[in-house]
Amino acid sequence: MSTSIQTNTLYSAQFEDELPHWLSADSAPTTVCAHGDSLPARLLDSGQSLRVDVQVDARANCEVAITLCGLDEGAGVELALDGVDLGRQSVRRMPYQSRLRIDVPCDGNRHYVTITPIDGAMAFWRVWSGPSAREMRGVSPEEAASIFADHSVQAVSLLPSAMDQRPCLFLDIHSLTRLRKDREFYRANGWYRPMLPMGTVDAPPISGDAECLSLYLLTYLLEPEAAMLATIEKMLCVICEPEHWGAGREEDCDLQAAHGLYGLAVAIDWVGSDLSPEIHNLATEKIRLQARRMFELSLAGDAPWSLRFDQNHTYISMQGLLLAGIALAGEPEAANWIAWATHLLRKCIATFPRNDQGDFYEGPHYWDYSMPRLFRAVDVLQRCCGIDLLGDHPWFRATAYWRWTLNITTSNVHLNVADALMRSQMNWDALAYLARRYRDPVIQGMIDRFRPDTIFPQYTIWRDPDLESTNPDDALPKSAHYRDTGTVVMRDRWDSDANVLAFRCSPLGSHYNVARARAGERADAGHTHPDANSFLLFSAGQPLAMDDGYAIDKQTKNHNTLLIDGQGQVGSGEAWPGIRPDRIGQVTHAVLSDAVSAACGEAHELYDGIADLDRYSRWIVSFGERWFVVYDEIAAQNPHEIEWLLITARPLEALDAGRHRVTLGQSAMTVTTLYPELSWSNEPEDFVIYQGCRGPEHDEAMRTRGKSLSPSRTHRILTALIPHTASAPAPDLPVRVGKEETLGCRMGDDIVLFAAQGMECRAEGIEAHAQCAAVSKSAVFMADGTRLARDGELLICSTAPATLAATWSQRGIKGELSLPDPATLGVRVHGRVSSVKVNERETPFTYEGAGKMLTFEAAAGHWSWEVL
Repeated sequence: MSTSIQTNTLYSAQFEDELPHWLSADSAPTTVCAHGDSLPARLLDSGQSLRVDVQVDARANCEVAITLCGLDEGAGVELALDGVDLGRQSVRRMPYQSRLRIDVPCDGNRHYVTITPIDGAMAFWRVWSGPSAREMRGVSPEEAASIFADHSVQAVSLLPSAMDQRPCLFLDIHSLTRLRKDREFYRANGWYRPMLPMGTVDAPPISGDAECLSLYLLTYLLEPEAAMLATIEKMLCVICEPEHWGAGREEDCDLQAAHGLYGLAVAIDWVGSDLSPEIHNLATEKIRLQARRMFELSLAGDAPWSLRFDQNHTYISMQGLLLAGIALAGEPEAANWIAWATHLLRKCIATFPRNDQGDFYEGPHYWDYSMPRLFRAVDVLQRCCGIDLLGDHPWFRATAYWRWTLNITTSNVHLNVADALMRSQMNWDALAYLARRYRDPVIQGMIDRFRPDTIFPQYTIWRDPDLESTNPDDALPKSAHYRDTGTVVMRDRWDSDANVLAFRCSPLGSHYNVARARAGERADAGHTHPDANSFLLFSAGQPLAMDDGYAIDKQTKNHNTLLIDGQGQVGSGEAWPGIRPDRIGQVTHAVLSDAVSAACGEAHELYDGIADLDRYSRWIVSFGERWFVVYDEIAAQNPHEIEWLLITARPLEALDAGRHRVTLGQSAMTVTTLYPELSWSNEPEDFVIYQGCRGPEHDEAMRTRGKSLSPSRTHRILTALIPHTASAPAPDLPVRVGKEETLGCRMGDDIVLFAAQGMECRAEGIEAHAQCAAVSKSAVFMADGTRLARDGELLICSTAPATLAATWSQRGIKGELSLPDPATLGVRVHGRVSSVKVNERETPFTYEGAGKMLTFEAAAGHWSWEVL
């Protein structure tokens, strides 16, 4: 039987580099003793068979998992157990792989499984069983050197200061001296809060992850007291007590192990000389044992996150291994741990997008969790080894701004896109690191805006007391469009009474990760949801339109979007949906201004169960973020039923035909369906809303369905959302305007129109050659338009389809502009014009005099513009 990897099969080149290079395909063992160990990877051609001997201990789990990569959903594999044919098995699609499971008798006898890929595919496969205690196979120095050579792993030298002085992790003798000198100043400003000694320690702190040990360590470092040292020694004993950190496939090589290594490494580095010999030896031996396990399992590709470099489990785990290596610097194994961790950390950072917007596809919750731990590793490498992993990476310079934009009114309420708690503490450690690294007064202003509820050591250490602070409310735009994650944030102001809406339309994962997957890289959808064309709406800090927050069973029906024939989007119903490069949702238009903002998403490809669906576009148009219009257009080749979904924290109360209201605390929202008539129903949640710090105001969360009265090939749905104060008089009612070819609504001076067919909007004295047009008292918006007029007066024109917004004021005209092609723009002006600026650069212009049209040239792209 040949297992040569020199083939012409499509997947061979993709997976060849992922094989464990220290074992050739022909020399790898074919026996796995099922104690949680993994059989090394192998490449098989279609029709080839491979026998795997499995011996399952009576104490072990008898379920053996077989993972195959390179196979599509439903592809087949033939299995046999002890020569008995089990028939064709269809694989289940996972994020990067397909998986089969087979039961093997756990009687202590050897059994054998025969695996034969069929359907013309090549399988990159692994076999393991568990959960049970892992038995390390041992990696000799010669093997490690060979693996390092194959992976081009470079040796990492520690700076003399890291070798000769303690502490060196995050601190050195100079910074420690300053902290000790200024600790009362830090305490008075809320930058440092000392811990109190504990009488007893009965369980590992923070569910066993050992990270809060560092709180006590910093207190002792700055204010040495015998009682605090006794507390630290008790905590070390508890942390070191378990034989293994973690369970199942995560045992000894994942987050719990990483957190444990962080805690023990910092303890040895910061206060090791003050520990009793017995406790010092206990902690040091535990670091050696757990770092060996982490190193071996990672090196063998047997960690759950192996080869997944955009996975936070990878860089958090390598952070733990790196700190362990530096804490035990000088020991023979430590150099390998440092080199391997540095190598994988480089690969992890290489997976971050190079955009200058900083949006994180896994949402604010996982940004708060993962970024500070990544920054620990970056800081330690730069401080101890002189290696700067970030360099001038634009994403990291911008990411604090993205995180701030997703904030609502306080430091612990945010737009919980992806898997995210609505209420959770913003991570001040990460902001402090970024402010210090980039000497950025705006990020420092974010920190100063709210006093952190909890102070962790990194915040105290990284916060720069000499850095000036700028109020981010004055420096940052209230609204933003994040292209990679397809997220548009509309906000009317930065204070506690703000209306904030987040609109999302993207593929699972992000556009960047889809591009990586198309290029053959391993790319992750992570904690994202099947929620394209959904929105969240907060007013005065209250969630008036929400979703399911942090969900294991990710369902489209738990988001404010559409179901079509009762079906959700690709990935709906899965715990960890994988990237589907062939299924894309995207924001097609986004223009944001103070007076009128608009965004449109196209998501029809994501309903892969509806093969004849040609369009599902959703527009959200906002007038100063005072009220919002949601317009949906669905087109298919066959009739379908539509369900318009709204998730609210309280039941929606029916007021009259087509109008409903939800009240939450002092905030309320009136929902008016202007077209067509829908069949409405409230139903109690059949999902768990895991928002974090959930209070009584969320106990009655409801899903409201607005169903189409009959199936149709085309659907147009027009809805208005008006947030307001619950005690205030009822807001003005929006009124439907337009005829069959134009559908729109008006409220006061605000009018928005949508073209049904073609590109003509005509109603209420407005004539626009555009997909969408909006007009208020002092502002206009048009999408893919060439002209917009009101009451016979031309306001805006373009020689090529343009998406733009313009606001007139006494100071002039300001706007946003998006052009796929160069064009000449015309805009009506009143009064004398001194200059025209595009992206703050002077631009030549012509005009015929007061009250006439001004014209200027604009290149293709997205621009801000103003007429002064």
